[in-house]
Amino acid sequence: MIMQHASMGMAEIDRTGKIIHLNTKGEDLLRPIWIANDMSEDNLYPILEYIAPTVTKKIKESPDEAGHILTNELHSFSFSFGGESIERHFNFIVIKMFTDCIIVGFDDITQARKKEQAIEVLLSEKAVVQGKFEIASNILHDIGNAVVGFGSYVSRIKRSLEHNNPENLQKLADFFATQQTSIATAIGDAKAGAVIKMLNGIKESHQNTQEEIGKSVIEQLHIITHIQDILNIHRRYVNGHELQEIKPMNLRSIIKDCMSMLFASIEKRSIKVSINIPEMLPIIQGDRTRLMQVILNLLKNSRSN
Repeated sequence: MIMQHASMGMAEIDRTGKIIHLNTKGEDLLRPIWIANDMSEDNLYPILEYIAPTVTKKIKESPDEAGHILTNELHSFSFSFGGESIERHFNFIVIKMFTDCIIVGFDDITQARKKEQAIEVLLSEKAVVQGKFEIASNILHDIGNAVVGFGSYVSRIKRSLEHNNPENLQKLADFFATQQTSIATAIGDAKAGAVIKMLNGIKESHQNTQEEIGKSVIEQLHIITHIQDILNIHRRYVNGHELQEIKPMNLRSIIKDCMSMLFASIEKRSIKVSINIPEMLPIIQGDRTRLMQVILNLLKNSRSN
């Protein structure tokens, strides 16, 4: 029932790719591609080869023991359906429960991807070079980076909430644990153990999700605050009032906040960032927003080179 009513596509396959179970959302996402390419609907490998060949390769090359095969892997593809060329972007998660039980999760993030691309196109267009038009271009650039980072955290929260039902999962895990002997009689010790292990894994995953939600919410609040700060300082420039707000501030906190704002664009480019900041830095006096702009510009220039 958990798989069947999940808000993302989920398929259970064996080692040969044969589909043991495909939920309703998965059928909706895959059927147009199956029809357009005249593919058989009883094996997942052919369609994976078409839309995400590296996913198939990683599944086939994965070790026999249970564990994550891949997480949040984005694949883009296009196909013709009804005389129309359709572009899609799918995000994949693959977990091996045991040798002959592999769970493939996939979600259509095309709309979110198109919005991100639209923002990038908008930010890449050159504005007028002089005066207040140049300031307006910088505002769009700063807001765009902040919005991309904000969208990343919102998406993470949305996915977490869609799969969040910890109380029922706890009850289900406890029930199966008490009935393990009976289940083993019906389906065997190995499969019964695998079921218990899978439920406990799902339960632990939900607990981790709750922690992730908390972190994401905090990041969103920080990002919103920084957007307002950036807008305020630019409004002063546009109006001809360069007012400095000198306040005590922690440089470590400012650097971490700047990294949060650029998280999505850095992650998209697969850039690895190492932060080495002393825990105890002296409090300095300065204009937080203007200092953030300096650090953001340094990070943006480093990222683009």
